[in-house]
Amino acid sequence: MKWLLLIFALLGGCTAEAPHEPSAVAQVPALSAEARALIAPVAESIAAEQARQAALPPPADDRERLERMGRLDQVGRRALNTIDLSKLPDGERQRANAAIWRSIGAVDEAHQAQLLAMVPPEGWFLRSRYGDAASDAAFLIVQHGNLDLWRRFVPGCWSRWSRPVRLAARAMA
Repeated sequence: MKWLLLIFALLGGCTAEAPHEPSAVAQVPALSAEARALIAPVAESIAAEQARQAALPPPADDRERLERMGRLDQVGRRALNTIDLSKLPDGERQRANAAIWRSIGAVDEAHQAQLLAMVPPEGWFLRSRYGDAASDAAFLIVQHGNLDLWRRFVPGCWSRWSRPVRLAARAMA
């Protein structure tokens, strides 16, 4: 089931093509106090996970580094899923949404640069070498990346998926 969700996300297109800036909530002064309070959980969850990870010893290897990156990749998105911006006026909802994605995008960009610096000689973070969590984290980092990352890595990931998963993806298309 996890693979089907990944395929569905893959078929939906890529995101995060525009550059993002950190401290998104602080950089949007036009947001009302209500909007800032609504979107605060995203930046707070990212900051809390960054602090939690900063208190840990350095990662022992790329597997552990990817696993940590994967956790940080997801915390802002999980917080985003709890936010209801529908009570805001349209213009403010758009600005609040942009602020959320600047916070998440800053993490995405940092992770993409780190991932590119870690790519192993075989070209991908194989499950047999890195484990499921690290390989999934690498995939999510690419999924949240720009078109250049997709072009570089997705064809290789696609060819490694099992035949039943490829058939399921075709059925969904």
